[in-house]
Amino acid sequence: MEKDGNEVILRVPLTEGTTASKVSVEGLLETLKMKLEALSPTNIKNTAKEKIEGFIANTDSNDNIKYTKAKMGELWEMTNYFDAGEIENVRLNWFSDKAKGIGFFEHNLETLVLKHTFAHSMKENMDEVFPVIKAARVHLFM
Repeated sequence: MEKDGNEVILRVPLTEGTTASKVSVEGLLETLKMKLEALSPTNIKNTAKEKIEGFIANTDSNDNIKYTKAKMGELWEMTNYFDAGEIENVRLNWFSDKAKGIGFFEHNLETLVLKHTFAHSMKENMDEVFPVIKAARVHLFM
């Protein structure tokens, strides 16, 4: 995209596509097959791991603190699923994983904008509530 003779590169937020998005790319039968395979007992662990991939990435010092707190059950903030798409390592893994393919990502820009707005709004509001929940928890354990 060019603006006033200068090249502008837009960075689109990444997230997993909805079922409707996957059906539009892969087809109905293939999407159903993938969904059923993901729910099989042998694949359920990998499916869960992929769902949370990048939420709390152990990549740099800030993320390492967040990773340690989450592991200890002391992370009192909401994780935004768009944050995973902002971490370079996760983005590269998503793009290089041939099993994910192009159908993994959300293609509908309207849905993407709505999901992005909702996720950031939810995080902002929930991060105000979590300290109250944490205080109530501390009070109950005393």
